[in-house]
Order: sequence, then C-alpha cells, then structure tokens
Amino acid sequence: MKISYFHTVYSHSPRQINLQDWLDLTIQPTSKLKGVVSEYRKTGDKKIKEGLPCVTMSATFKGRRTLKKIHKKNPIIVLDIDRKENLCIDMLAVRDLFMKHPSCMYAGLSAGGDGLYILMLLAKKDKLSEYFEHFREKLLKVGINIDESCKDSTRLRFYSYDKDAYLNKKAKPYRLALKVKAKPKRQAGGYKNNINKIESLIKAIQASGTDITQNYQDWIKVGAAIYNELGDSGINYFHSISSMHPDYSYKKCERKYNNCKKMSSISFGSLFHIASGYGIRY
Repeated sequence: MKISYFHTVYSHSPRQINLQDWLDLTIQPTSKLKGVVSEYRKTGDKKIKEGLPCVTMSATFKGRRTLKKIHKKNPIIVLDIDRKENLCIDMLAVRDLFMKHPSCMYAGLSAGGDGLYILMLLAKKDKLSEYFEHFREKLLKVGINIDESCKDSTRLRFYSYDKDAYLNKKAKPYRLALKVKAKPKRQAGGYKNNINKIESLIKAIQASGTDITQNYQDWIKVGAAIYNELGDSGINYFHSISSMHPDYSYKKCERKYNNCKKMSSISFGSLFHIASGYGIRY
C-alpha cells in the first residue's frame, strides 16, 4: 500500500512510498532519525518536530494536502491517543489492548514519546468519518479519548521511533456492523420480547467485535434460528451478525438465509446458545 511522504511539514511536493517500509523504519530507524526524535523527546522543541519527515496514511496526494488533491484513498484510519486528552491512561496497557485486535496493523509511540498512534485496517476506504465516530464511541466506553483530527484524511503523521512497536502484516479489514431493523413477521405474544432479545444480543456482539459465525455450522444455525422465529423480516438481523466475519458478503449472506429456511428443527434459543459459546452475554 502506498502513502504520501513529505520531507518536512512545510513540503508541498510529496512522493509515494510503501507503507510497510515506513513502519519498518519506525522500529529500526537510521541513527540520524533516532537522534532527532530523541532530542525532540528531551526538549519538546517544536522546531525539531517540524523538521521531521511526515506521511499521510489515509490518502495519497498529488501536490498540496487538500481534499481536492487526493490521488487515492487508503483503507486506513490513524487513531491518535494523546497524553493531554488521556492524563490517567496507561499507554502501554492501551497498546496491549490494540495488539489483541485482528484489524490492528500497527501500534507505537508518537513522536513525543508519551502518546500512541494506532493504524487500523478498514473494510471501506471511503467511510473514514463513519469509522471515526464508531471508534470514538467504542473507546470512550473504556475511558480512551482519540484526537478529533483522526477523521481528517489530509492530516500529517510525523515520523516517530518505537523499537517495541507492534506490527501486524496480516491484519484483517475491520467491518462496521450494518445498522438495520427488521419489520415484524407477526404480532403474537412474546414476539416483541424476542425482538428486544436479539437486538440486545447484536449490541453485545458489536460492542465486543465478536464473530459468532466463525464456524460454518454455527453460521447456518444462526440463520435458521432467526428465520424460524422472525421469518423473512429477520434477514437484516442475520446480516448484522454475519457482517462481523472478515469474509462477509452481502449476496452470500442473502443466499444462505434463504437456504436456512429449510432447517425447521433449529429453535430461536439456539442463537443465544451459540453466542454464549463465544462468551457473549446480554
């Protein structure tokens, strides 16, 4: 994947470099770059920082960094976790948290050495603002604040050095769960309660980022359990749950739900039994 490289913050003529090369350089820097970053961390001198090389990761540019000059968007969001907005946060613990996420490409110290920046691989490259709102809301629940500028595809990322940075070359694209609601199939007693149950379950799945359809047999049982209780109106719930899988396909999901209609022996309770096996409670 290509990113735009700027010699300093004042440069307006970027060149395209490989993202992987840039990340490797942050872990194994040249002696010169390591020295400059170390000096900045000691002094906090902004002029030193302004002389560091920079990149844009969410998009590449031809010429100046403006929305009109975007050459290509990248499926990446850079999450900045600054000390000034997270005074009581253990940054190493936060880094460990992201290291466990399959969509995390990189987690390392920022140029100042007292903050973090995280690279998350996205499934959609044209929904940066939506991903930002999703991550902001999700991280706020655990007391982590991310910089507002994370949703700006033109923002520069200053060079930083972290020999202990986390680098994942096999990150899986992060998918936003579909926000859908089903129309009732019937108005029988207990129906509304079951709707509340499945919506609560889906919220728990989305909050934890858990894929309960990892096993193929579990996936078709989930579809059958939903259909046998909600009929055709349950398709959107099936999409919401299935979309957590890294290989989710809208068309395949539609076809599979139709096939599940033949599995009349699977009860609605099977859905919650399967979810509990993945540690999901609601």
